[in-house]
Amino acid sequence: MSLLKSSNKLFLIMMVLFTINMLSGQFKTESQKELESILMAPCCGGGTMAEHDDNQHTLNMKMTINALIMDEYSERNILKLFETTYSNQGIYRLGFAPATKPVRQVLDHVKRNIHPNMSLAEIVDIFAWIHSPLIMSAPPETGIHQLAWKMPLIVLVLGTIIIIFVIRAYINKPEPVSVRAGGKKTDTDLENRIEKEMKELEI
Repeated sequence: MSLLKSSNKLFLIMMVLFTINMLSGQFKTESQKELESILMAPCCGGGTMAEHDDNQHTLNMKMTINALIMDEYSERNILKLFETTYSNQGIYRLGFAPATKPVRQVLDHVKRNIHPNMSLAEIVDIFAWIHSPLIMSAPPETGIHQLAWKMPLIVLVLGTIIIIFVIRAYINKPEPVSVRAGGKKTDTDLENRIEKEMKELEI
């Protein structure tokens, strides 16, 4: 009987947590949704942070992101969340994009760079600095990474040029010369010889 009661309690707790998770997902701001879709899940890289709620590190990072974009700016709260997130040694052993900076450096960097009304790019840059640019779902639009952004346009332009050349070559292709009856006569000696041999063979 006690086993049944404990399983019912466990089921009730799981349902409450599931409901809270669903509701919190529905009440996310557009900025938070966008940030969670820009940043990859550092645990496995199997999707963006928006698609992962399965470990404490990702949940801590999501709470930190939320604090950075809240209207009620609290530097103390933000620093506390960064400290909580990066004091856990497990975040330095993640499989895809682990943290690469110790917590003291993280806090110093965050103190220097956070301010009210941060842009999404500024927030992404903080996490990319901590974890490496690998954590971004799209490459940054700077340096060598600009090539990745411009490559589709380059391929489109080159493809168009090649297609134009192929079409022009096809249009300007010379027509094949056809031999018509009554055209240029062949050598008369040869013709006479063939006719003679055919008569000899009685063809």
